[in-house]
Amino acid sequence: MGIMDKPRADFKKEYIHISDLLLYFAFTQQEKISDIASWLLYNSFSENVISYNLDRHYRAWVGKQKHGFDRNIERYFEQITLDGYYSYHEFLNYLQDKEDETFEAECSEYDLDKGYYKLVSSSFYLDILEVNQLACIQELGIDFRKADDYRYTIYLCDSVEAKLKNKTDLFTISDTFSGKTLKETKEAREYAKLNPKKNEDKEPFKIMSEENFKKLIEWAASGEELQSKESATHKTVIDKKEYDRLTPIQKYTLQIKSIVLPLAEKIWQFDKETNLLMRRQTAKLIVELLSDFSLTINQVDEWLKQSELVPQAIIDRCARHDYGNTKPEKIEREALEQKIRQNIAPDLQILLASSNQF
Repeated sequence: MGIMDKPRADFKKEYIHISDLLLYFAFTQQEKISDIASWLLYNSFSENVISYNLDRHYRAWVGKQKHGFDRNIERYFEQITLDGYYSYHEFLNYLQDKEDETFEAECSEYDLDKGYYKLVSSSFYLDILEVNQLACIQELGIDFRKADDYRYTIYLCDSVEAKLKNKTDLFTISDTFSGKTLKETKEAREYAKLNPKKNEDKEPFKIMSEENFKKLIEWAASGEELQSKESATHKTVIDKKEYDRLTPIQKYTLQIKSIVLPLAEKIWQFDKETNLLMRRQTAKLIVELLSDFSLTINQVDEWLKQSELVPQAIIDRCARHDYGNTKPEKIEREALEQKIRQNIAPDLQILLASSNQF
């Protein structure tokens, strides 16, 4: 046990992150996150609760107060009640990746950089005991000490689903943002239950992925070198010593990347004539096609950015600040993406079966 383990544990027992509070509240009450924020403001939450900022030494500092209101709570809740928690999170992603011109072009139609949203503190903590003692909270019977026990999925409509965390996990899985509404997701689940035969083609994805991972582990014990099939644009070579130094999540990431990168290559082959799929748009399509892997657009986009896979025509187009955002190009891009969805499934199954033949 390290010397800082106790301060971390004590802080976790006493404080709750503002996101965990909102997500757990929305989940338990089956309400939208933005509505929860509005309800809390209506019940004088920012007047009766103090926010805390945390430094790297696990010291909690009282947030700024103004005219009897907590400024962190007031400012943050004001932003997420404009268009929702999900939309403000997208705005924060936009600011984080603003130097990425393809992302800037994708968000330009929403006027995200023209003063609609404001950048405010979205990472602060509240005293759990102080929150639990509020009369409006006690009336609902919510105990926020349980909020950290869950992993949350935030939907486009600002609704939330949650699953209990697996305490035996080797690494922490972050909350997930879904580009679909909760209603659409539930309808898709119901359709899959009622049409099991039409859903069978998804099973090989999981089976092949698990089989490849088993082969990876078997290879790790064999002492042999691992080398993927070489392509014109990329290859993965790793020896056993390097592999042994990887953490469990790095080993898992290696396997997933061996599927994602060739898939990106196949997608761009559909786009040779038009050059309409920018890097981030391709990442978004990959996340959709590999929905069972809980990938994020930012994660896949970063892998593509680090690779040498992005077609030169796409790079040149971005350099000219030409992102294909005219109405005819958008229509053509949507048709292209639909064509890829319809045609990529057979190739994807082969790819999952043969990627990095361990």
